[in-house]
Amino acid sequence: MAACGGGVAESPVDGGDDGSDGGFGDVTIGPDVTTGSSGGSGSSSSSGGSSGSGGSSGSGADSASGGTYVDAGLYYGDGSFWVDGGPYPNLDAGSIGPSDGATADASTPCGALAACCPTLSGAPQSLCNSVANAGDSSNCTAELGQLQSEGDCLGETVVASNIQIPPNRMISDGTLLFWTTSQSGLGLYAVPVQGGTVTTLANTQITNGWSSFLLAVDAVNVYVVDSASLIRIPRNGASPTLMNTPNAYVMGATSLGGNAYWLENTQASPAPTLVQSGPLEGSGIVPLTSYGLDSGLTGIGVTSSNVFLLGWGSPGPLFEFPLSGLPPGGPTPVNSTTNLPCNTLSSDTAAVYCAISGTASNTAIADNGTATALGQAVNSSFIVSDDTYVYWVDETMVGTIKKAPKSGGGETILVRDTSPTAIAVDSTSVYWSDQQGYIKSVPK
Repeated sequence: MAACGGGVAESPVDGGDDGSDGGFGDVTIGPDVTTGSSGGSGSSSSSGGSSGSGGSSGSGADSASGGTYVDAGLYYGDGSFWVDGGPYPNLDAGSIGPSDGATADASTPCGALAACCPTLSGAPQSLCNSVANAGDSSNCTAELGQLQSEGDCLGETVVASNIQIPPNRMISDGTLLFWTTSQSGLGLYAVPVQGGTVTTLANTQITNGWSSFLLAVDAVNVYVVDSASLIRIPRNGASPTLMNTPNAYVMGATSLGGNAYWLENTQASPAPTLVQSGPLEGSGIVPLTSYGLDSGLTGIGVTSSNVFLLGWGSPGPLFEFPLSGLPPGGPTPVNSTTNLPCNTLSSDTAAVYCAISGTASNTAIADNGTATALGQAVNSSFIVSDDTYVYWVDETMVGTIKKAPKSGGGETILVRDTSPTAIAVDSTSVYWSDQQGYIKSVPK
């Protein structure tokens, strides 16, 4: 079965449960924020959506006439709507909540701006709400244009909010989005990709470190490094199982297709680092080395035919050897990329992807050692990929979410966000997290 590969929900998403349930059966599939219909007697729900029934004018609201019915209610041509049993913006009170703004007709300037405001944070969100609430179409158009020129309001959606410890690794199976955190946290988390309740999948401390992290997900399990052990966490809530050698220390791991590949140290004396592999589903360990390599390895990536090993250093050395086995002379230095400051390696069928630290180009490294520049990056996250593109976030204060063709040619900025931390991709969307406690998505 093909796998997708490469925390307690301390504050649930918009009124979700406390995340203490252990199994996938507790995940509520479906958005936690619903827009409902635009009936006249509707009221705002506790989760931020609006529901209602009946006609197009609200009971107890200010009277108005001459409106044209749109999907959010009555539009009066001046940037205002009649929604939730009252005018939007509220012409008497002068302000509305962001959940009302989310129900506005996105085909109008103020409606499009109001729909974007929840995807922002801090001062930009306050300004966005203020302009949208005032209801002046010209001002809404100007503010929306400014935000879009800065990489915001380009169709992004809030998947989750109030995440207290930002994710450091995420992965999507198209239905659920999974993540671990950059600090020791009590669990592995998941949320429906369209938004909803955050669920804790494992009530155990997950220490998903710098070079050991969330690997893959399939229909049966989630695969993650937990306290330097490679484990399978069943999606049905059963107990996790160990994949690596008992009592060994996993120093780096990756996956490709239906297999996992990892570096482990048996803590013997002397302590060689072994390169191991094994099926994601099933059992058994297949050694990829006939003898131990010297200590000092920190990362691993694979293609359909080769294994790449990243050593300590800044930049660290890079080596490769065939998946069929380590040759008698040991792994081959990858000379063309010796000077690349690779932070992590990501696996793919025809190349591994070097995510750089500092400022340089992220790079694809083919089996023959040929390096292809993908696009400029600043403190790049782990790189993820689909059939055509690679994706990453620049982990900077004014961060960017980027994609680039696998064949090279330069990056494209999909959207900007403040201090993004992790990225994932599936067949329809790109997902990222940020230091403000949001997880967001944008169509590919």
